This record gives sequence, structure tokens and C-alpha cells, in this order.
Amino acid sequence: MPGLEKFLKDNEIRIIIFADSASGYRKSVYGTGIIQIDSLYGDNITVLLASYIKKGDIEKDFSLAISDICLYKDSTTKVVAVFPPDCSYNRHVLNRTCPKCNKRDKVIPIKYGLRVPLYDKNGNIIDEGEYRPRGCVVSDCDPSWYCKRDKVEF
Repeated sequence: MPGLEKFLKDNEIRIIIFADSASGYRKSVYGTGIIQIDSLYGDNITVLLASYIKKGDIEKDFSLAISDICLYKDSTTKVVAVFPPDCSYNRHVLNRTCPKCNKRDKVIPIKYGLRVPLYDKNGNIIDEGEYRPRGCVVSDCDPSWYCKRDKVEF
């Protein structure tokens, strides 16, 4: 994804492997990577790729689960994944300009999950600024911005 690739280039990508017999954790950076795991085979392998970016008011989690991978003893298994997922919303994560009016002045971030007040050390509520709240169920293709003028999420 143009722009996003450059930003994620040095960002950590967590690679978590779940298996019937064991689990593992590796770190990688954006790009092609090879992970060699010895003595891990079973009927149910899942690989989870996850990364988090925060830059100014941009805050986004990316995750991708690849499940039902079969590994056999003394074999090599190649898994190809596009990460972060190629989603039209992910193309806008770094650009808060509304695609309809081409302006930024009425664009606010979308925040997901249960929002509870944050407090400073004196017990005062920390102002998170204006945002559009969304639900707790998050997929790998969700909008990051909302234009109040055009009532469009992107």
C-alpha cells in the first residue's frame, strides 16, 4: 500500500505461532521474512501477525490470523500473507483528507472498543479530543477517519 509501506518499514511486526504441541513468538520487520521452527508439527497450527502504529492522532492496530496450517515432520511449509491486509480503508490510515470533499477541517478519528475515561495523577479526566466511537468488534478492514461534513467513514 503506497505510503503505508514506507511507514511500516521499520515498525515491529509480532509473529505468534500457536500449535497443539507448542507455541512460539518471533519479531520481524516489514518485508519478506523467513522463520525456521524445528520440532514443531501437529494438526492445528495458527500464525498470527500483528502490528500497531501511533503517529500523532493516527492510531491503528493491524492483525492477520492464518489458521489450519498443516505441518509435517521433515518438511517445509510456505505461508504467503499480505500484511497489513490489502483493504481500501488501510490505504487512508495515514491520510485524513476526506475523499469526498478533499478537506481535513471536519475529519475526526474513529476509535474502536469500549471507551472509558482516562484520568491523570490528580484524578482529572484526560480529554481525548473529538472522535467517532465505534463498536468493540474489529475486523482487519475498518475505517480510521470520519468526515462530519459529508458523513462518510474512510
